[in-house]
Amino acid sequence: MKFDQNKFQRQFVNAIPSNIFPEQLISEITPVGSLSCEKALNTYHNDYKARLTETLGEFYEAVWMVIGDDEFYKLCYEYILNNPSQSFDLGAYGQLFPEFIKKSSLLREFPFLEDLALLEQDFLKIFHQRVPKSMTFTDDILRNIEHLCFSFSPSLKLNKSFYPVVSIWKCKNGVIQQDKIDFESLEWFCIYKSQQGTFIESLSMPQYLTLSNLLAGDTIQQSLGKLEKIKFENDPSLDIQELFQFIVKSGIVENIN
Repeated sequence: MKFDQNKFQRQFVNAIPSNIFPEQLISEITPVGSLSCEKALNTYHNDYKARLTETLGEFYEAVWMVIGDDEFYKLCYEYILNNPSQSFDLGAYGQLFPEFIKKSSLLREFPFLEDLALLEQDFLKIFHQRVPKSMTFTDDILRNIEHLCFSFSPSLKLNKSFYPVVSIWKCKNGVIQQDKIDFESLEWFCIYKSQQGTFIESLSMPQYLTLSNLLAGDTIQQSLGKLEKIKFENDPSLDIQELFQFIVKSGIVENIN
């Protein structure tokens, strides 16, 4: 029978994650050196698992920090078994990791884990976006700013969570100080890229709603008009002033209309 190289490669790649190789496939493999076929295949399997686990660890540092080494390695192995790599580009791996976490029993102890993984995923996406071509706010623009619409950089992602994921994410290189984090608090924030790097900016609820309206195409006047119809516990005026200072200084606006 003629050797079918494409079929062999497909079967080999599909078998690596589980380390279960069909007998027919094993019979067509000749190991190099003194390694037995079983040991050679086991080496491929371990290297494959280690590399993908390393990739997931680079992408989801905060998740790793929260659940610890043992649970993270276990979670990664289960994910790798269910989601074999489909590309030679490791940067494309792990896109379904937050969705996989959603089905994990770990959520009983860490209900914020999916949102934390989504934050890390969004941060990585913004990190790889182009540096925005930010505009300069001249005095003329600032005098008429209430009637203008902003065109924001694609390197901007507005988000919210029912959990303090930004506070947790900021602890990713250390230890979570649980007495300093309110685990029942909501968080509003945006992820953005500027000439200086990629950042997460925490927002208040009025700031989040205002920025959301601006992103949808409202002028400042229209957005503030909508805000006036909402009853807040505290006067949002100072928050809105700080938001516009952030918009002007951060470089997230590329054009105005």
